[in-house]
Amino acid sequence: MNNFVNVADSVGSGGFRIAHRLKRLLANFYDRHFVLPPHRGVRPLYWCGLEIPLYVLPLFFYYNRRALLRFYQLRLRGLNPAVVLYLNEADGRFTRAAQLSAERTDMVLFKLHKHLLGAELFIFSRGPKRTVGFYDDARMIYMETWNEQNRKDYFSYCLKFVKAFRFVLGRWDLLLGGSNNDRLAVELIGAFQSLGGSAVICEREGTGTDYSYEGEAECFKASQSIQAHYIFTANEKHRQMFNHARLPSVREIKVLGELDTDFWFHWNRQFVRPEYKAWDSYRKKFLFLTFGVRNYIEPYLFPQYPEISWSQLLSDTEDEVFKLACTNPDVLVFYKMGHLEDNNKAFIKKCKDAGLTNVVALDRSFPCEELMLYSDAIIGFQTTALFEALFTQKPVLFLKWAIPDCIDQKTQMLPIDRLDAVDVAHSKSELADWIRRWLEDDKSLADMTPERLAARKRTREIMFFDADGRGGEKLVLELERLLKESSFER
Repeated sequence: MNNFVNVADSVGSGGFRIAHRLKRLLANFYDRHFVLPPHRGVRPLYWCGLEIPLYVLPLFFYYNRRALLRFYQLRLRGLNPAVVLYLNEADGRFTRAAQLSAERTDMVLFKLHKHLLGAELFIFSRGPKRTVGFYDDARMIYMETWNEQNRKDYFSYCLKFVKAFRFVLGRWDLLLGGSNNDRLAVELIGAFQSLGGSAVICEREGTGTDYSYEGEAECFKASQSIQAHYIFTANEKHRQMFNHARLPSVREIKVLGELDTDFWFHWNRQFVRPEYKAWDSYRKKFLFLTFGVRNYIEPYLFPQYPEISWSQLLSDTEDEVFKLACTNPDVLVFYKMGHLEDNNKAFIKKCKDAGLTNVVALDRSFPCEELMLYSDAIIGFQTTALFEALFTQKPVLFLKWAIPDCIDQKTQMLPIDRLDAVDVAHSKSELADWIRRWLEDDKSLADMTPERLAARKRTREIMFFDADGRGGEKLVLELERLLKESSFER
């Protein structure tokens, strides 16, 4: 983690900077016209039924050109490596496993970008606007009856999609995904399984409370979406949740740990994004992991308290963050959103109207891990990212006040503050005092004693079992085990 370097050191020649800038501009153009929202620029291909040969497969070849070369080289040597298609994740969670598999002769991992699946054309471009909860995945979508025909249509499309890859590669064995409940994955898993393939899911983010695990288990069971053959979970309670909702197709549910945590042990990323060049001029960087007013309060958990929210906590925190930015123009404040509902447009507009150029609002597309390592202090509430922040040695503050009386803090709140791994603000005034001390370089905030480092490790492993940087390695070994089973013989 100490190997991260400043963009001024990492970006060398002017030619490199120009090339990087050009690549960034082209990527942004591609995202606007082809990905966000997906396929806006290629919908005529879908209407004509030409998207797979003219769009999907060419991009698949481009993303996997090195893997394809190695695959066919092995075939020419008389070997018949297994084919593992893995759905890309925004944080690159399978990157480590793909790296480790590059020297193997028994399997080749191919990246399958989610935006190639075209799910939005089938699920979100038809029917009424969705109004359920903030979870944008199958356990909610599948409880909406109007989506039944869309799901059938999308399943038929996924069959076409999967058959195309079998035609090109000659075989496939495993579909590797980051969630059994992602709106882009459930029908794909079903189509893959119906054609004789097996799905392996490394369920991301086991971050939950005892109460939410129980509630989600019931919701999963009602949606009947837990059908992948093999499911690897982040922790034991996470495993129990999926085991409660498993369908007969599930053969094994096992605790493997959270693959995302490998980032903190292996990725020597440099701050090469063009934004960092401007950000480097600030004296200090402050990261606010913002949150929605109903984060971790799902509709099915509190039907008797429909108005329950974290509104006061969020409002109080934003007041102090606003004051910090106003009175300290040499401090850069990151307003980092994790979910769509974290986007408080009123606060962002308030900062803009005040002319605060030192407040930067970033959505989930910007890697949160980079910001944690780049910033000098981190504050947040109930979020997976705050557990990940405990991999750093930065000052971390947990916001904890204005908690409604109807919430049992032992079972309905995340145990972030229970082992002395973070500082805790129990009021708006305590937050203000913590910020003041941080601005004054109070050494007690930055002092990572052996006891605190040990507490951070224990706390993060409540959710991220056995987070030792070997998640990718353990996954590859599990894939090797599964591929040796008779069901995968060809």
